[in-house]
Amino acid sequence: MDEVAEALKRAGCPTFAPWLDFQARYGGYVEDLGKDEAIWGLLHREPYWLPPGEVQVDLEGDVRRITCAEVHPSYDFWLTSSGEFFSMGGGGHYENFDVRVERGAVFWEGKVRGRAWRLDWDVLKIVGSVEELRQRVRAEMVPEASDKYSTCWRSDELILVAGEDRPLVWVDANRREHLLSQLGSRAPR
Repeated sequence: MDEVAEALKRAGCPTFAPWLDFQARYGGYVEDLGKDEAIWGLLHREPYWLPPGEVQVDLEGDVRRITCAEVHPSYDFWLTSSGEFFSMGGGGHYENFDVRVERGAVFWEGKVRGRAWRLDWDVLKIVGSVEELRQRVRAEMVPEASDKYSTCWRSDELILVAGEDRPLVWVDANRREHLLSQLGSRAPR
């Protein structure tokens, strides 16, 4: 923790409690991102993309933000001084990093049970609205994977995330036909 505080001092930046908490809890964890991986943390001794032993801090309007992972810059992973996590490169916006972890766990839990989740644009079109879909599949809200930016629901056949952006529906690829028959339609594959 002292290394991070010293690096922040060298960068002319105050030390924010949410940043130190993030570093203590997640620093060094590696996340598989398909063909890439993210090594979470604010400071890295032998990075490929970041300056070694330094932090990368930016002032966005009135808010300070810090790069929070050693990963290709296109992922654009940032943590604000208040602890909010966001990524313009596909990670979304979360009230805090814990919500992002919990949302990932929703998918991981399904994969452990042998499921393959597939993003499916047809399901929502068939039903027409998030609320109608939620009710028809009896999806339950996952509070720990939800925040002020988006809400996560899950049922046996799907995971639904709705909020700031367009709603996203992931369907268990092995149960898609069953789900479509429940909804009274046969969408294209």
